[in-house]
Amino acid sequence: MKSFLLVAFVVGVVTAASLPASEKKFINQVHANCQSNPKTFVDESLLKNLPANKDNAQVGVHMLCMSKGAGFQGPNGDINKETIKSKIALVIRDGSKVNELTNKCAVKTGSLEKTSINIFLCLNSNQVPYTPDLN
Repeated sequence: MKSFLLVAFVVGVVTAASLPASEKKFINQVHANCQSNPKTFVDESLLKNLPANKDNAQVGVHMLCMSKGAGFQGPNGDINKETIKSKIALVIRDGSKVNELTNKCAVKTGSLEKTSINIFLCLNSNQVPYTPDLN
């Protein structure tokens, strides 16, 4: 019985920490669109270690493209808290935790590029893996 509960718990944690397939497909398409534009293209090796490359200008340009494409920021760079909240809710089921993370992650932090990077970093550091598949 203890083994069953442990397995159920582990499966629940793994399931809770992944995006639905349709959303994963969406974020991969957003990434592909940003990569297809020479102005927003970035070497994917820089994205694989985003925290270490958060000050790279081209990473910022790419992440702003990603943020706008995902709907996290509007065309003028304004933060769209409702979209961020809806993406968090795809992974986190506890409504109070969704609100807490929305308020924590949907924050303007300097430039539009810095804001976009920090949104993605915040989501990922809080068990919301909103990232594309990188080669």
